[in-house]
Amino acid sequence: MIKSNQGCSGFLLVDKPSGITSSKLVQVIKKTFSLNKIGHTGTLDPLATGLMVLCVGQATKFSQFLLVKDKSYRVSIKLGVATDTFDAEGVVTSEKSVSHVTRELVEVSLTSFQGEIQQTPPMYSAIKKNGVPLYKMAGRGLRVDLESRRVMVHEIELLEFDGEFVDLK
Repeated sequence: MIKSNQGCSGFLLVDKPSGITSSKLVQVIKKTFSLNKIGHTGTLDPLATGLMVLCVGQATKFSQFLLVKDKSYRVSIKLGVATDTFDAEGVVTSEKSVSHVTRELVEVSLTSFQGEIQQTPPMYSAIKKNGVPLYKMAGRGLRVDLESRRVMVHEIELLEFDGEFVDLK
């Protein structure tokens, strides 16, 4: 962090905990450290944990360039269970046996998600429509038509497979 007569400027790396929105985390840090200008370089869903890069003061001018940079994610997926929110917090809507799923089957399936793909975001995500996060709309029972968007997946690495859970990077 650099301090000048215009206040602090620089980048702040924060480990976002589960259960808080990215926006709320930014507001808490802004208030706690009495910062005037602060922004982030990408939103994480409320359930997600991980590194958030915050831009403070003059560094907020760089956030637009960092938003479009490649990012890396880790995820743990429970096989055979579907929820109404597509995440672990949702109500289970169906369960199926996964006894036939092998590590080799998972590895082959992952290849179809690599490269340039079209992805339609779920309603329970931090993506905004008309300035409102989709998860807020979904929480109020609203549904909106969502257009798919181009996503580039450079690599998917299978970290762990135990027959019930798949951990990916």
